[in-house]
Amino acid sequence: MVWTEGSMSTGARSSKGGGGEAPRHVPVLAREVVELFRGLPPELASGWIVDGTLGLGGHTALLLEALPAVRVLGFDQDDQALEIARARLAPFAPRVQLERARMSELAERVPAANVEPIAGFLFDVGVSSLQLDAGERGFSFQSDGPLDMRMDRTRERSAAEIVNTWDEADLADLFYYEGEETRSRVVARRLVVISFHSLEDAQVKTRLLEGAARGLWNVLTKKPVVPERDEVRSNPRSRSARLRAAERTAVPFDSVPAPRRASQGGRP
Repeated sequence: MVWTEGSMSTGARSSKGGGGEAPRHVPVLAREVVELFRGLPPELASGWIVDGTLGLGGHTALLLEALPAVRVLGFDQDDQALEIARARLAPFAPRVQLERARMSELAERVPAANVEPIAGFLFDVGVSSLQLDAGERGFSFQSDGPLDMRMDRTRERSAAEIVNTWDEADLADLFYYEGEETRSRVVARRLVVISFHSLEDAQVKTRLLEGAARGLWNVLTKKPVVPERDEVRSNPRSRSARLRAAERTAVPFDSVPAPRRASQGGRP
């Protein structure tokens, strides 16, 4: 399983293009991601890697090029990114399947895709450079535009509607609770997470250590892997990237009780 977390300060996905050209995609920690998927056991060498945040398909393209037997099931909620990724990955068509979905839907959508075996997961969580560089999407710090901020542009509510119509208590609850995630039950061999904020990295580290304590994961990175100087020079947005990785053990998720968490009964 590979997780990569993008953010507003990085080039985890792609930057804008000009003159009608396709956006330029510079996936961060590309070599490290590919290497972490090498050496899969024989029964998974031709398995499926689920790219849960496909973006423009940069990491997926590299995986398909470097691992000629591997197949990829890719998901993204951004219709614009998905259209670009389809064109980019067309040469790999027999080995790639792309679908539109949010991360929160993957627990249902991955089994429904009926692909086996699952060799791993890749996640690039956060705002992409494609979204940041387009002022009309509402994520940019540099370009004026409407306060839209919908990664999935088919969703009805924009950020402008929320901040201008919700009351203070609802907004406070949104900011306090929105970062929580439900626990995934999908089993895979490899997990790689790339994060770009210290808070994100801390959450990833905590989850991996919790899983290791329960015997579910073997943590492969004692310290986060960071981009080398050459990568930072060529892609400055990669400078804050942090990669952590783990490998699943044979212990079933359901055989080990989940750790107890502090109550969320009130806001700080």
